[in-house]
Amino acid sequence: MAEICNALKEQDGFVPMSGCYDKEIEDAEAILGCAFSEDYKSYVKAFGCACANGHEFTGIVDSHRLNVVDVTKRFRKDADDIANELYVIEDMGIDSLVIWQASDGKLYQSVNGKNFSTIPISFAEYINE
Repeated sequence: MAEICNALKEQDGFVPMSGCYDKEIEDAEAILGCAFSEDYKSYVKAFGCACANGHEFTGIVDSHRLNVVDVTKRFRKDADDIANELYVIEDMGIDSLVIWQASDGKLYQSVNGKNFSTIPISFAEYINE
């Protein structure tokens, strides 16, 4: 937990929301039909959702724009070859670029729901870049 939370706390403009409970995480995973990575679970337990250094990361919050379930469901509709194990961690809001994560922690990006490619770094490293 410390790595992802510390990476966020060290960013300019870090704004956390309220953390969530294990039950809320389990419910979100059940709705999406996937498991969240351990670092994502640590992040939402600690902050629920957070913004940092110009990025707005999804989480478990009462905001359709930032709620991981709502955002993932919206982008899954438009994605051609999306694996059900992926969930959205960030809608960049630029050129339909979306950052996804798998339960093993690997990151991916897509443009307009297509052209999936691997991002060869962890969520914490992504935050620090």
